[in-house]
Amino acid sequence: MKYIVLAVLMSSCLSDIMDDDYRRVDTKLNQYIESFKYEASIRGIKIDDSDLKLYFGNAHGASAVTYYDTNSIVMDSTTVHWTRNPEEVLYHEFGHLFLHRGHDDRLLPDGTPASIMSTYATVKYAKDPSKRKYYIDELFNKKAP
Repeated sequence: MKYIVLAVLMSSCLSDIMDDDYRRVDTKLNQYIESFKYEASIRGIKIDDSDLKLYFGNAHGASAVTYYDTNSIVMDSTTVHWTRNPEEVLYHEFGHLFLHRGHDDRLLPDGTPASIMSTYATVKYAKDPSKRKYYIDELFNKKAP
């Protein structure tokens, strides 16, 4: 009888741990979701992150990976892209998850990526912060100049 009670207690605890209907954001990553929500709000877009899971883990060789079915983004903090510009990496992933943007490999006349949604590994605005506004405007409005 003791084992049955213990098994029931353990299964109820496990279901709380495995529950996908909650928000879990690593404290080191919270500033990025908050700034993304701010950028969205000043453009009249509301972001519902109530069930977002955003944490560090194994991104299977990428800087980050988005899982639509669980509303999760896993960041790999060991990648060079993360160390150079974490905001850019996360905004790219937020573009997938919240804005339903796919990859966009268009180039500007100078040969740089036209979108933060580019699959190119180049850092788009870490080296030139003056380009940040352009890339964020384009993220929220693909037709932005």
